Amino acid sequence: MKKFFDVKRSVLLLWGFAVSLFLWYFVMASENEFSVFQYFVFATLLFGGGLAYHVMSELAVCPYTEENSHLWREIRRTLCIVFLGYLFAGGALWVGIKWGGAVGVPFTIAGLVTGMLWALTFLMRLKAPVLELVAPR
Repeated sequence: MKKFFDVKRSVLLLWGFAVSLFLWYFVMASENEFSVFQYFVFATLLFGGGLAYHVMSELAVCPYTEENSHLWREIRRTLCIVFLGYLFAGGALWVGIKWGGAVGVPFTIAGLVTGMLWALTFLMRLKAPVLELVAPR
């Protein structure tokens, strides 16, 4: 019988929880006015949500076996590193809101772009293990 909390399920649950927490934080930080700052928050939500859904849908169809469990552990490690980029972007948003004005907005924009580039860089590294998971043997 398959273990209830296997590696594949833990990867999908961890990724879904972590990204939903990230997106929830951005929604809670948003204001009810239209500004360039709000546009960047929206773009981050759109990019982060779309990317998270794409990763989740790709991983959900990948099989899990004892032979490929090392790949699932590598994917879990990489997704944790990806989430560090999300945390950096969220931290930049928090600091930018606290600072506000002419200092906060550029800092937030730079932090959001840096965090998203970090996340995208490590998400691109997931291509090889995911392709190996779905490759026929």
